[in-house]
Amino acid sequence: MRPTISEQIHATRRILNDSVLPRVNDEYSSRILEMVLSNLEMLETAWTDVLPFLRWDNESAQKLLSELRNDVGSELALAINRIKSDPASDSLDASTLQARNEALQALVQQSIRQCGPENRRRIHAQLLERTARYPMRPKGAGLANARPQVENEKC
Repeated sequence: MRPTISEQIHATRRILNDSVLPRVNDEYSSRILEMVLSNLEMLETAWTDVLPFLRWDNESAQKLLSELRNDVGSELALAINRIKSDPASDSLDASTLQARNEALQALVQQSIRQCGPENRRRIHAQLLERTARYPMRPKGAGLANARPQVENEKC
């Protein structure tokens, strides 16, 4: 299929960089547009890794929850059993994988409050691995709380 998703994103990024960015006159807007370009660059290369990540993350979360089931309250254990019995998500359906991921991660969050210290350490380790594998990392530096500088603004 031409153009590919990556090619379309690359072309959009090139147009913004070559035609729009040079015409932006204020520093704040330029910085915001540079962040948009950085996000587009990340999407251009990372979008192909999203489905494999979601599949891995869902499988890992399901396994972790199954292991935590005996260390949480009965209502949460029932919710874990219910999500485990749901039919497997279509590995090609991003919306279904994402919805399942959100449901699984909500159960992991609830488990943190209910399980003992050893299982909280297991959850922590799982969340660290999840963070390390997350494919959608912007390549540029972030603009934490960026806002335009106002003349005569008090610090």
